[in-house]
Amino acid sequence: MEKWESILGYESYVVSSLGDVKRIYKNGVEKTLVKINNGHDYMCVCLCKDGIPKRFYVHRIVAAAFLDNLENKEEVNHIDGNRQNNSLSNLEWVTRSENHIHRYKILKRDATNKGKFGSLNWNSKKVAMYNLNGDLIKIYPAVMEAARDLKINDASIRGVIYGKQKTCKGHTFKYV
Repeated sequence: MEKWESILGYESYVVSSLGDVKRIYKNGVEKTLVKINNGHDYMCVCLCKDGIPKRFYVHRIVAAAFLDNLENKEEVNHIDGNRQNNSLSNLEWVTRSENHIHRYKILKRDATNKGKFGSLNWNSKKVAMYNLNGDLIKIYPAVMEAARDLKINDASIRGVIYGKQKTCKGHTFKYV
């Protein structure tokens, strides 16, 4: 049976135990919000307060409204592994460690970025290589690709980026 609860801090909105979010206007009109995929299969909605829109993950809204978090755990786990299934019965509060253990041991999934390098790794940052005059030589999709191309250690490039050393093989580097 579907239940509805107010969203803390956003009183003109309600969330259902099945993962739907509605805005309730002062005249009593209700509007179901469109859920947006964030690109990693997590569903988001945009809530407005004092004219300022803010994006929230639906699974976190549902968990905050319906699940007690007595141990102050910081993450919400999708029990069946389906990030688009935001129904209450599929959510639980977990620690980061419990979330990773669930992913590897229960769902039997590899790490998200395992074996992905450069632009294929969503966590990579582009790095620019400059000569000593400050002229841009090349932009690499990641530090590791620059290191492979130049046949040097990636720690040397990062040392220049973070200011621990001035140059590496006659070049300077910066994140783009």
